[in-house]
Amino acid sequence: NIMVFDTKNSSRISREYIALVFQSNKFIDFASGTSVGSLFPNAKWNSLSKFKFKLPVPEIQKEIVQLFSILQDQIDQTKEQEKNLLQTKRQLLNELFSEKGEFGDYLTSDNYKTVSFGELAQNMSKRVEPSQTDLKVYVGLEHLDPDNLRIERQGIPDDVKGVKLLIWEGDIIFGKRRAYQRKVAVSHFDGICSAHSMVLRANEKAVKKEFLPFFMQSDVFMDRAIQISEGSLSPTIKWKVLEKQEFSIPKVDFQEKLTDLFKQFDKLIYQLREQNQTLKKL
Repeated sequence: NIMVFDTKNSSRISREYIALVFQSNKFIDFASGTSVGSLFPNAKWNSLSKFKFKLPVPEIQKEIVQLFSILQDQIDQTKEQEKNLLQTKRQLLNELFSEKGEFGDYLTSDNYKTVSFGELAQNMSKRVEPSQTDLKVYVGLEHLDPDNLRIERQGIPDDVKGVKLLIWEGDIIFGKRRAYQRKVAVSHFDGICSAHSMVLRANEKAVKKEFLPFFMQSDVFMDRAIQISEGSLSPTIKWKVLEKQEFSIPKVDFQEKLTDLFKQFDKLIYQLREQNQTLKKL
């Protein structure tokens, strides 16, 4: 199922340049349009050999390859920066919620309190049939990305069948099935979501609304969620078990500044992702 091209003896085109040709929409559309087979379409050399494109002289090819190499280097750099920021954010979250109950010189054990998760959040379990709602947005677990509080993809209620959960702007969607996938997000709209999720709402007497999602991104919370999951094929969390779990978190007076800290991490991470997309489009 692999086609190998050899350009080492060609004086007209370099292997780096033809690799760029293969990535072009024009070539991909041609290859797709001339592929044969219904279940597993395959491109054939007899068809691909008829593909035509404008070929610059070798000197210009070299300049074009250099340009795209620079762009790729920039894309790789933004990915590495994003990876480093995610690692640092995760390390800080783990330190903040560790058993020692300290956070650098900012928090000591006196600044922490032990609470059950049921004190921090309410489980919003109102259900609806997709065909019986006027809401326009559906969010499944496939729309959520690990360690990303933003919902960047969505569907519509017409796409799905079966009872779903209602969500309101500001609610937290937590993937209770296969918690090891680390899917937690904050809804920026009213809609419906998968019944394999939990819809959670912060109890603002015990925790700041914007602080709770960051706590749920920590390894302390995620490891506990995995530990209490039940089932082998599709391990799932029950609310009655989760609500009894106890955690040590900073007192409310300190949560706002900590929220601002982690928001800055997310802001920088999202900026890098947008920069990455811009470079790819370019």
